[in-house]
Amino acid sequence: MNEDVVFHDLECGIYDADLELWRELADAHGAPVVDLGAGTGRVSLDLLDAGFEVIAVDLDSVLLNELARRAGSRPVRTVAADARSFELDRQVPLIVVPMQTVQLLGGADARAELLDTVRRHLAPGGVFAAALAEDVEPYSADEAVAFVTAEHAGRRYESDPFAIEEVGDGWVLHHARVVREPDGTSRVVHRQTRLDRLSAETLEAEGAAHGLEVLPRRMIPQTDDHVGSTVVMLGG
Repeated sequence: MNEDVVFHDLECGIYDADLELWRELADAHGAPVVDLGAGTGRVSLDLLDAGFEVIAVDLDSVLLNELARRAGSRPVRTVAADARSFELDRQVPLIVVPMQTVQLLGGADARAELLDTVRRHLAPGGVFAAALAEDVEPYSADEAVAFVTAEHAGRRYESDPFAIEEVGDGWVLHHARVVREPDGTSRVVHRQTRLDRLSAETLEAEGAAHGLEVLPRRMIPQTDDHVGSTVVMLGG
């Protein structure tokens, strides 16, 4: 299995606290559901299991290919594109952005592009729902944080999120990806992920400026392993 797929599953695939909400919204607003930042299909596959048609959008075609393989014959369309500028040649009733993906875009100008694209793609009465982490607790490398592991074809894969630091108007997550070979050798890649500081109020104001209607927020509760999320809801 491709290493990017293995690590994406390790770092994103086990989270399930939000799945009930996306199913509820799909049931209320209809399909197809656009899943922005779909990756290997954590949300998309759950929606497919519930009987909803899905359009999965992600910049990484390798992850989308794995999603399509896992989906089999179920009704999913994969689109390799930037979340800020995807084109579907149709309007849809629901666009979801799980797991703080909207905070990975790189600031207000990037979000403006996203919101313009969303507005054009939402059908009348459609809904855009984006999960935000408004409060992120920094920690340092000397504080114990659990890492996750998997084994494939004799290799052991480890993802270690060893620190979060507050930097300017956001946070930087530092993590190490380790591959341990059967012969005892290992490879380590250090990665940094930038998360914009973004409040629900700010995203709602930006959405309203793009002609979207501000709807009541939803909440995803905190778990032992993950921070809670505020879900901003904007109507077309």
